Amino acid sequence: MPHLAIAVVVGAYAWWVSGLEHFTAPALLAVMAAAAVAVGSAWWQGPRRPSGPTGRAASGPWLVVLGALLTWELLAFSLSPRSTHPTLSSITDAALGPRPLEAAAFVVWMASGRRLVRR
Repeated sequence: MPHLAIAVVVGAYAWWVSGLEHFTAPALLAVMAAAAVAVGSAWWQGPRRPSGPTGRAASGPWLVVLGALLTWELLAFSLSPRSTHPTLSSITDAALGPRPLEAAAFVVWMASGRRLVRR
C-alpha cells in the first residue's frame, strides 16, 4: 500500500478514535485494535538495524523512567479523588482537549510504539 494511502487511513482512524467518548469500552477496543495493527505490521516488517547502543546499558534508564511512570499511575489510580491525585491518562486527556490535537497525538503515539517494537 502506498505511503500516502496509509497516512490517509491512519489519519482517518485517529480522527474517528478521537471522537469516541473517553474511558469507555469502545475507546479501549479502538486503541487496542490500532495497537495490534501497529505491532503486527512492525513484527511483519522485521527489526531495524540498531542505530545506537543496545542491551542492558541502553535500556536501564528507560526502565527506570517507565517504572516511575507506572508507579505514579497506579498510586494516583488507587487514591481518590482524581482531581487531587490525577493519573497520567487524566492529565493527557485534559491537555489534549481539541480533537485535532488529540488525533495527532494518537498518530504520534502509535507511530512511536511501532518504532519501539521494530527496535
